[in-house]
Amino acid sequence: MCYVFAMARAILEREFPYYRRLDATRRDKLVADLDVFARKELLGLDGLVITERMRVLVAATAALLVLELDIALFDHVVRVELRPSEYAADGSIAAGHYAWSEREGSGVVQLSWRHVIDGLALPDGMHVGIHELAHALDHGLGGKLLVDHERCDHWRRSLDEFPLRREREGRFMVTHVVPDVAGPELFAVASELFFERPMTVLRIDPVLFEELQRIYRLDPRMFW
Repeated sequence: MCYVFAMARAILEREFPYYRRLDATRRDKLVADLDVFARKELLGLDGLVITERMRVLVAATAALLVLELDIALFDHVVRVELRPSEYAADGSIAAGHYAWSEREGSGVVQLSWRHVIDGLALPDGMHVGIHELAHALDHGLGGKLLVDHERCDHWRRSLDEFPLRREREGRFMVTHVVPDVAGPELFAVASELFFERPMTVLRIDPVLFEELQRIYRLDPRMFW
């Protein structure tokens, strides 16, 4: 039996909402790709102890992005680094990052586990797993996704500081917005919305929705 097949499906049924909405053929494809990605090094940092649940849910997110593509598009990713929560990076606080080393010819995905779980729990367009793995996928597909499109500037203007979620923090209501759409951030941000809020992408611009459909070769409305 392939790696994690025995336990993966139970975890996916319980905690990965996309899986529950797939037909049998696509479920098998996602689990097979999950198995491939799960063999990569998953490194726990800042005291985090890696569990099979973590391995399955991170790998499932990667498999989701290539549901109609090839998992080999992530071959350049050699390691995923997982931290308990936000962490300091380059003088700011981060929930994730994709890093490419020209010298080593490999990529590393960095994620906050708390934000991975939050992203799965609430489909609001804030999903750090989709975001950082979309950066890695962009790299695997040449690093130019969306940025060379004639409507790129329009999409940047539409998504810049786009409101995602309001929540109470202490005595105040805080609105979370898209923080950055420069360079490759455009594709990563658009991917989060495409999978979690496809109708929002359609309202922003049907051409953007069609372009993401062309890239991912699927219609995310099937998940909702």
